[in-house]
Amino acid sequence: MFSGPFASDVSGLAGLYVYFMLVSHRWLKPQALSVWLVPSEFMDVNYGSALKDYLLNRVDLVRIHRFDPAEVQFGDAMVSSAVVWFWNRRPAGDAPEFTFGGSVASPRIRRRIERNVLRGEPKWTRHPGAVDGGSVATQGSPARNNGSGMRRGDGPPSRTCSSSSAAWSRAQTASSF
Repeated sequence: MFSGPFASDVSGLAGLYVYFMLVSHRWLKPQALSVWLVPSEFMDVNYGSALKDYLLNRVDLVRIHRFDPAEVQFGDAMVSSAVVWFWNRRPAGDAPEFTFGGSVASPRIRRRIERNVLRGEPKWTRHPGAVDGGSVATQGSPARNNGSGMRRGDGPPSRTCSSSSAAWSRAQTASSF
């Protein structure tokens, strides 16, 4: 049986990674940087609401990079992947960065999405492809669209967070040994 800070909020439909991310909170040291490679489905489904609430209200969400489903990253994976960075501390004032496509180091689209916009949005993947009052494109390619402002596969953009980029570089260097 799952027990943790969100035990009653997690749907039985959620993947094991949702439970693991939530329950592992108690193992994180204060101010620790946590980086996860997970399926991106939590961003758009009802059973991802407990994880999205955790990322917005319990920790300081830094960045989510969503890989373009058309650009296969893992030959044997049948899901779209996302990399999620957050600090184990109360949320800061900065809007989290959402990036999409390309690589983690060189995404095609980048934007910051205000927390209040994310709180009211059940489908987080819609923001990176459309520029609205809550998102600001700062680098990368302009959003592609089909006239409606969005196209399937468009992902989360925002400006670069140097702390997450530096942490990613350290992680890549460490894993290459």
